[in-house]
Amino acid sequence: MIYADYASTTPVDKEVVEQMYACLKNDFANASSVHLFGRETSYLIEKARKEIAQILNADKNEIYFTSGGTESDNWALQGVIEATGKKHIITTSIEHHAILNCCKFLEKKGIRVTYLSVDKYGKIDIDALKNAICEDTAIISIIAANNEIGTIQDIDEIGKIAKENNIIFHTDAVQAIGSLKIDVKKSNISLMSLSAHKFYGPKGIGILYIKSGTKISNMFYGGSQERDRRPGTSNTPLIVGMSVALRKLYENFDINNCILTKRSDTVKEIIKNNLPQAIFNGHPTQRINGNISISFPNIQSDALVVLLDAMGVAVSNGAACSAGSVKTSHVIKAINSDAEMFGTIRISLSHLTTEDEAINIANTVVNAVKNLLNK
Repeated sequence: MIYADYASTTPVDKEVVEQMYACLKNDFANASSVHLFGRETSYLIEKARKEIAQILNADKNEIYFTSGGTESDNWALQGVIEATGKKHIITTSIEHHAILNCCKFLEKKGIRVTYLSVDKYGKIDIDALKNAICEDTAIISIIAANNEIGTIQDIDEIGKIAKENNIIFHTDAVQAIGSLKIDVKKSNISLMSLSAHKFYGPKGIGILYIKSGTKISNMFYGGSQERDRRPGTSNTPLIVGMSVALRKLYENFDINNCILTKRSDTVKEIIKNNLPQAIFNGHPTQRINGNISISFPNIQSDALVVLLDAMGVAVSNGAACSAGSVKTSHVIKAINSDAEMFGTIRISLSHLTTEDEAINIANTVVNAVKNLLNK
């Protein structure tokens, strides 16, 4: 069986596991305790916070640990709305459900949301963004790279616009972090969400970067952890594991992305040559490596995913958070008005994917599509 669903989640790196095990075994104390054991645990957490901050070009006191991308996204939106008192959000029609469903919740509370449309490649219109801004705009929240089709937005330009208009800019960078070296200062980012399980770290741990001075209220109330921002006993093993995973990601960034490009090219070339009717979704160049979204006419997505699974290749038909849904993805609908006539799958690769596996994945997709078309 070949795993080709790395955009959904990644395996935990061996070194990450080892460091987490060491914490579970030896550094079990509550980091809020004042005794030696607690101080030693607290030191590990703060060391991890500092390392993560250096990678992102942030201050260590701007890094807050959360349970993952969904919590970070919800905290960003709800926290800013409550803190600023403003009642307008600008986002896009192709955000992750963590953003879209939070926006729906806020709309029920009287918040107005502008959902920017995208072109056929999944890019927003910068002029449309500028025109959507008003005096009541509290936050601009735009995904850095789409998790389904891989398209990268121009976060530098978006951040510049937000700064010029004195508006808080949040980006969901959960899927982007493996392909983009994000500098929060350079991009004028006020808030940014990350999740460790997307970069070979553990599940259940993430980050919300909060730029100093950003108006944002707390989501939860309890103890004084995370500088009174996010209560709850600190999960030392997961925090340390995330720090190790992010460090390794950046240490091997260029070589891993080179491998990903080669593997992606192999898969796309074989499919293009054998299935000329295939439509490759997302921007052709401004995209994250390893993400291959393909639509096939007269094919059902779920049938193709199930058949590929039976043939030994694990892919998805969109975002993992929509698993079990037979509806056409909101992202595919946004870029293709005839989306209902196509079946779409997402092949997502890793630097761990071998060339032989890439060839096998592509050939299996070709055979599966031909099998379904001939039924």
